[in-house]
Amino acid sequence: MRSLARCLGLTALTLALAGCVTEPGPLAGTVARDGRSADRAVPVSGVDAEYAWLAANRPGWHLDRQDLQIGLFGRPYTVFTISRGAEVQKVYFDISSFYGKPA
Repeated sequence: MRSLARCLGLTALTLALAGCVTEPGPLAGTVARDGRSADRAVPVSGVDAEYAWLAANRPGWHLDRQDLQIGLFGRPYTVFTISRGAEVQKVYFDISSFYGKPA
């Protein structure tokens, strides 16, 4: 009985720790996808979708820089640095659906 309780306790701990992963996975739909960080990256299906999202969600902002970032678990992101006046933001896009795949 004691070993069963210990096994259940270890299973619960493992599941709790697994929930600490910060990069989005296929079931990460409960996180707001506003692009403010890698774990809130906006999933896109192509480059045109990145620019369309920016036009729709950040109108009036100027694109200052675009970078490729590979996350801790190998997930690729495009990171746009945008500005409006003195205000600067980074917007993260999850490009794993198409990055590195044949066209």
